[in-house]
Amino acid sequence: MDKITKIISFLSSLLYGVVLTNLPVEIFDKIGEVTKFDVHNPTITSMVEFGFLAGALIGSMTIPLYVNKLGYVRSFRLLFFLEAIASGLTMIPLGWVYLSFTRILSGVFASSILMMAPQLVAEVLSAHQRGFTMMMFSIALNLGNELAYAIHLPIAMNYDFWQCTFALPIVLSLFGCVCSHLLLKKERLINKMTLNEPKRDQYQEKQPHERKLTKKQFARLLFVTFTLGATPTMTGVDAILTYASNIFTKTFQSKYSGIYGSLILGALNIFFGIVATPFAERNPRKRMLTIGVIGIVASLFGLGLVYMLELPEKTATVLILVFITLYLLFFNAGPQPIVFMFFGEMFPELYKVKLNSIGYASTFLSSVATVYAFAYFTGKLQPYIYFIYGALTLICGVAGTSLAPETFNKTLPEIEKIIRNWGQKPSQTQPKLLVEPAVRFDTNGDGMLTGDI
Repeated sequence: MDKITKIISFLSSLLYGVVLTNLPVEIFDKIGEVTKFDVHNPTITSMVEFGFLAGALIGSMTIPLYVNKLGYVRSFRLLFFLEAIASGLTMIPLGWVYLSFTRILSGVFASSILMMAPQLVAEVLSAHQRGFTMMMFSIALNLGNELAYAIHLPIAMNYDFWQCTFALPIVLSLFGCVCSHLLLKKERLINKMTLNEPKRDQYQEKQPHERKLTKKQFARLLFVTFTLGATPTMTGVDAILTYASNIFTKTFQSKYSGIYGSLILGALNIFFGIVATPFAERNPRKRMLTIGVIGIVASLFGLGLVYMLELPEKTATVLILVFITLYLLFFNAGPQPIVFMFFGEMFPELYKVKLNSIGYASTFLSSVATVYAFAYFTGKLQPYIYFIYGALTLICGVAGTSLAPETFNKTLPEIEKIIRNWGQKPSQTQPKLLVEPAVRFDTNGDGMLTGDI
C-alpha cells in the first residue's frame, strides 16, 4: 500500500506539471491560426491562461463535496479518468472560447488530483517517509513541466502536429486510473482483515479529534492556511512558467531561444529540487520556508532592477539568468515543497478536508491574479510586476511562517495537540492529577520516611 501511495503521489504531481505547461505561446498561436482568432489580443490570451487556473480554483472549492462521500482512493480513480477525457477534448480546435472551457475542465481535474495527494501521503505514510515523498512530489511537478517543454521541441519543427502536446496527459491519467484501482483493492483487503477487530481503541483515539477548536485557534489556523497557500504563487512562478518562452525569446532574440530557454528552466527546476531534497527533508519546515522566501524576494527585486535600469544587452542577459537561477533555487528549497508538506500535515482531523480546500483555493486564486496581471505589465511596466511579486511574497511568507505550527518529525496527533494548545495557559494544557501525591512521614524517629498518608 505504501508503494502504490508513493506512485500515485508522484504521478499526481507529474500530471499537473505537464497539464500546466503543455500549452506554450507557440502552440496557442497555432490554434489561433487554425481557428482564426486574434492571438495578440491580451484579453483572449489572459482568458485562455486564466481558464486552467480558474478550473484549479473551482477544483479546490469542490473537493469537500465528494471526498467525504467517495473517499480519497475512489476520488482519485474518477478524477484521473475525467482528466483523460478533458485532455482529449482539448485536441479539438473549435476557437478560443472552447479552448478556454477545456482548459477549465483540465484545471478542475488535474488540480484536484494534485491537492488530494499530500493528504493521502499524510494518512498512509509515517512521519519519516512523508518528508522524502513530498520532496519527490515537488520534483515530479518540475519534471512534468520539463516533459511538456521537451514534447514541445519536436512539435516546434512542424506545428501541424500540435495535438501531440495533449497526448501525454491522457497516458498519465489512464495509468493513474490503474494505480488508483490497485490501491482501492488493497484498501478493501485491509478493511476486510480488520473488520472483526475490537473498535473500542479506535473510538478512543478519535475522541480528541472530534472536539472543535476555539474561535481564536481556528482564526489563526485559517489565517495561516490562507497566507501559506498564497505564498508559492505570489512569487509569480506560474506566470514565469507560462510566459517562459516569451521571456527567453526577448532576452536572446533568436527563433528557438524561447523553447531552449524553457527546457533549461525546467532542467534547473529539477536539478534544484534534487539538490534541495536532503536539506528540506532534514531541517525544520519553518526554517526552510523562511530561507526560501528571503531568497525569492531578493531575486525578484534583482530582476526588477535589471529591467528598470536598461543595462547593456550582454550585462542584462547575464544578470537575468543569474537572478532566475537563484529564484528557482530558493523556490525549490522553500515554498514549493514546504507548503505541500504543511498542507499534508498541519490540519486537525475534524477540519482537514475543508481547510485543505481553502488553502489550495488561496493558492490558485493568487495564481490567477499573478498570471492575469503579468500579461498587462509589458514594456516599461515590466520591472514593476517583479517588485509587486516580491512584496506580496514577503508579506504572505513572513505572516504565514511566523504563526504556523512546526510539523517537522512530528506525528499527526502531535501536530494537532500543538494547534489545540494555541492560546492556552500552561495550567490548561497540563492534565489535573486525579490522586494527590502520597505524604511520607517518619515512623521510627530515625529520619527515614517509611509511611504513607
